[in-house]
Amino acid sequence: MSPYNPKEPEVKAFPPSNGSSVLRPVEPWEIPMYGRHCIVTYRGGEQKKAVFRTFGTDFEEFENGPGMFPVAVVELENGMLDSVYVNQVQFTDVKKTGGEENAETDH
Repeated sequence: MSPYNPKEPEVKAFPPSNGSSVLRPVEPWEIPMYGRHCIVTYRGGEQKKAVFRTFGTDFEEFENGPGMFPVAVVELENGMLDSVYVNQVQFTDVKKTGGEENAETDH
């Protein structure tokens, strides 16, 4: 299954919870960011096409302890995963209407 074809359905399931023994399908609104196409801009201006997978956290060590910051986990066209600063990701499925940006997806 190609991660770059937004028309291909993905089969996902949440594990059973609250004593249930039945897997239930993941609804699209439960993972609204997963699978969105984006462009990652690296330092130096290099840009790569990618597919957003999830948000995460990373840290940097300082004298008085670690400093935590949010990151985006993206899948690059070659299949490699990369963790980048969230401000390096630009979603390409954003539609503009009347000069305003709306976060409407093509899904």
